[in-house]
Amino acid sequence: CECDNGVFAKGGPAICELDECATDPCGNNQTSDDPNVSYKSQHDFVCTCDSNSSRFMVDSPAVCEADECYSNPCHHNQTCFDPNKQFSSLLDYTCTCINGVLSVGGPATCELD
Repeated sequence: CECDNGVFAKGGPAICELDECATDPCGNNQTSDDPNVSYKSQHDFVCTCDSNSSRFMVDSPAVCEADECYSNPCHHNQTCFDPNKQFSSLLDYTCTCINGVLSVGGPATCELD
Protein backbone atom coordinates (compact mmCIF):
# COMPACT_ATOMS: atom_id res chain seq x y z
CA CYS A 1 0.00 0.00 0.00
CA GLU A 2 1.23 3.49 -0.80
CA CYS A 3 -0.03 6.94 0.19
CA ASP A 4 -0.18 9.97 -2.08
CA ASN A 5 2.65 11.54 -0.08
CA GLY A 6 5.01 8.61 -0.81
CA VAL A 7 4.60 6.69 2.46
CA PHE A 8 4.24 2.96 1.82
CA ALA A 9 4.04 -0.33 3.71
CA LYS A 10 4.53 -3.98 2.79
CA GLY A 11 2.10 -6.59 4.04
CA GLY A 12 -0.47 -4.17 5.40
CA PRO A 13 -2.02 -0.75 5.10
CA ALA A 14 0.24 2.28 4.99
CA ILE A 15 -0.19 4.91 7.68
CA CYS A 16 -0.88 8.00 5.62
CA GLU A 17 -0.49 11.49 7.04
CA LEU A 18 -1.67 14.88 5.84
CA ASP A 19 -0.25 17.96 7.53
CA GLU A 20 -2.76 20.63 6.51
CA CYS A 21 -0.37 23.33 7.79
CA ALA A 22 2.27 22.43 5.19
CA THR A 23 0.52 24.71 2.65
CA ASP A 24 0.38 27.67 5.10
CA PRO A 25 -3.45 27.92 5.11
CA CYS A 26 -3.52 30.72 7.68
CA GLY A 27 -1.37 33.32 5.94
CA ASN A 28 0.58 36.20 7.46
CA ASN A 29 0.58 37.07 11.16
CA GLN A 30 -0.97 33.73 12.14
CA THR A 31 0.32 30.37 13.30
CA SER A 32 -1.14 27.12 11.98
CA ASP A 33 -1.43 23.93 14.03
CA ASP A 34 -2.75 20.59 12.81
CA PRO A 35 -3.48 18.53 15.93
CA ASN A 36 -4.18 15.32 14.00
CA VAL A 37 -2.30 14.67 10.73
CA SER A 38 -4.25 11.51 9.87
CA TYR A 39 -5.89 11.41 6.44
CA LYS A 40 -9.09 10.52 8.30
CA SER A 41 -8.96 13.81 10.19
CA GLN A 42 -9.08 16.66 7.71
CA HIS A 43 -10.26 20.24 8.14
CA ASP A 44 -9.14 20.32 11.76
CA PHE A 45 -6.19 22.74 11.49
CA VAL A 46 -6.30 25.78 13.77
CA CYS A 47 -5.18 29.31 12.83
CA THR A 48 -4.13 31.46 15.79
CA CYS A 49 -3.35 35.17 15.62
CA ASP A 50 0.27 35.98 16.50
CA SER A 51 -0.85 39.21 18.18
CA ASN A 52 -3.56 37.62 20.30
CA SER A 53 -3.58 33.88 21.04
CA SER A 54 -7.19 34.01 22.23
CA ARG A 55 -8.30 34.77 18.64
CA PHE A 56 -8.38 31.61 16.54
CA MET A 57 -10.41 29.80 13.88
CA VAL A 58 -10.70 26.14 12.88
CA ASP A 59 -10.38 25.24 9.17
CA SER A 60 -9.90 28.83 7.97
CA PRO A 61 -7.78 31.93 8.72
CA ALA A 62 -8.61 33.76 11.93
CA VAL A 63 -9.74 37.39 12.04
CA CYS A 64 -6.83 39.13 13.74
CA GLU A 65 -6.41 42.66 14.98
CA ALA A 66 -3.49 44.93 14.19
CA ASP A 67 -3.18 48.12 16.20
CA GLU A 68 -1.00 50.23 13.93
CA CYS A 69 -0.44 52.77 16.73
CA TYR A 70 1.29 50.12 18.86
CA SER A 71 4.67 50.80 17.21
CA ASN A 72 4.35 54.60 17.70
CA PRO A 73 4.45 55.54 13.98
CA CYS A 74 3.70 59.24 14.63
CA HIS A 75 6.35 61.82 15.46
CA HIS A 76 7.01 63.33 18.88
CA ASN A 77 4.05 65.27 20.33
CA GLN A 78 1.55 63.69 17.92
CA THR A 79 -1.43 61.57 18.87
CA CYS A 80 -2.05 58.31 17.00
CA PHE A 81 -5.53 56.87 16.45
CA ASP A 82 -6.36 53.61 14.63
CA PRO A 83 -10.12 53.51 13.90
CA ASN A 84 -10.20 49.96 12.55
CA LYS A 85 -7.79 47.35 13.87
CA GLN A 86 -8.52 44.66 11.26
CA PHE A 87 -5.62 43.51 9.09
CA SER A 88 -7.72 44.38 6.04
CA SER A 89 -7.57 48.08 6.90
CA LEU A 90 -3.86 48.79 7.14
CA LEU A 91 -2.57 52.38 6.89
CA ASP A 92 -5.83 53.92 8.07
CA TYR A 93 -4.38 55.33 11.30
CA THR A 94 -4.13 59.09 11.82
CA CYS A 95 -1.40 61.19 13.38
CA THR A 96 -2.63 64.46 14.86
CA CYS A 97 -0.48 67.42 15.89
CA ILE A 98 -1.17 69.52 18.98
CA ASN A 99 -2.44 72.31 16.68
CA GLY A 100 -4.95 69.94 15.01
CA VAL A 101 -3.09 69.20 11.75
CA LEU A 102 -3.48 65.52 10.89
CA SER A 103 -2.22 62.96 8.43
CA VAL A 104 -3.63 59.55 7.47
CA GLY A 105 -1.22 56.59 7.25
CA GLY A 106 1.89 58.45 8.36
CA PRO A 107 3.33 61.20 10.57
CA ALA A 108 1.78 64.66 10.24
CA THR A 109 3.77 67.77 9.33
CA CYS A 110 3.26 70.03 12.33
CA GLU A 111 3.93 73.75 12.06
CA LEU A 112 5.87 75.29 14.90
CA ASP A 113 4.77 78.68 16.19
